[in-house]
Order: sequence, then C-alpha cells, then structure tokens
Amino acid sequence: MDYLETLLNDAKLAEDFDTLFDFRLLDALEERDTAEGRCTFSVPGMAFAVDGAGGEYHLLEDGSIGYWAVWLKVWMICFI
Repeated sequence: MDYLETLLNDAKLAEDFDTLFDFRLLDALEERDTAEGRCTFSVPGMAFAVDGAGGEYHLLEDGSIGYWAVWLKVWMICFI
C-alpha cells in the first residue's frame, strides 16, 4: 500500500495527521533547492512534507523516505 498516496488522497486523514503529529503535506513535491532546509541526500528525491519542528520529509528516488532536521542533520528513516 502506498501510504503517501493514501494521505494525499484523503484530506481528512491528512488533517488528522497534522493535528495529531504536527505533520503537514506540501501542496506539491518540491525540489530541495526550494524546500525550507536546503538539505542534501546521497539519493535524489523531492520534499513532500514538513513538521512543526522545521523538519522536512523527502521521497527519495529509491522509494525510501529521508528526514532532515536542524538538530538531527540528515537521516533515512524508512524503506518502502
């Protein structure tokens, strides 16, 4: 199941995620140069969400999800 697609297609679920987890989907995928943190991963990808702490979630080309936060630097958090 494509969890990101589920969130993108269910506005109520996306709203609940924002309320419960401070996780907000971006209106569209963004290049890293225009995303807030301007971070670098070794795998190409695009930003798809941000959180209340300023972290960014990136859908990487290999299907994994990268997370960037000032206090963590760059982490790969999930393989799909």
